[in-house]
Amino acid sequence: MELYYGTLIGPGQKLAEAYYNSFISIVVDFNDFTIKQAMQFRAKNKHMKFSYVDSMGYQLALQNSVKFLTSDKAFEGLPNVEFVK
Repeated sequence: MELYYGTLIGPGQKLAEAYYNSFISIVVDFNDFTIKQAMQFRAKNKHMKFSYVDSMGYQLALQNSVKFLTSDKAFEGLPNVEFVK
């Protein structure tokens, strides 16, 4: 979602569509458990004002044993996080 949106408002729809189409086959599906875990994380850390999307992304990264890539300083110090600029 974020890649598509960021590209859509930046370089434009043609590149956004190309990116979307190249990544759609590896998109990770999520279930009720993931949604609940992500919202529990968000509620527990409500003072940090994490977005719904970032909360879901972080939970999915944890569940799939991959790094959560972010430039959001609010995630600094959390396990399984890698900052990108």
